[in-house]
Amino acid sequence: MIFDNDKAGTDSERASNKVLCRLLNIAETDLPAPVVADCYAVIDGDWETQVEADLNTIHPGLYQELVAEARTALLIKGNKNKPLVARYVAERLAAKAISLSFIVNITERLKSRIGLLPPPTPPPYDLDDEIPF
Repeated sequence: MIFDNDKAGTDSERASNKVLCRLLNIAETDLPAPVVADCYAVIDGDWETQVEADLNTIHPGLYQELVAEARTALLIKGNKNKPLVARYVAERLAAKAISLSFIVNITERLKSRIGLLPPPTPPPYDLDDEIPF
């Protein structure tokens, strides 16, 4: 399960966080700490805030550029159609091969859970060992 903690949201927007915490059997709060755990991840604030924060560490200002590009390309006025803008930004980041740390962390945790991590490197073979045949 992945959800955002709505840090900047209202009490009513964060109310469902308590229910999610109960479902996950973690300390019940309306503002769970951002974390990537074995069975869940909590995004800091909301998707847009987390993407912008992570992206600004590697490409300052790119998030705002992509949002403006999305609004122009998709003829979106004001702060409407957040899911469509988010998808546009995500697709542009993927096209540029830009990986955000929180997404990499979630992906690695998922791969580990389902056994998709690469096998450990075998020890080097000593070709000077005697062969028993």
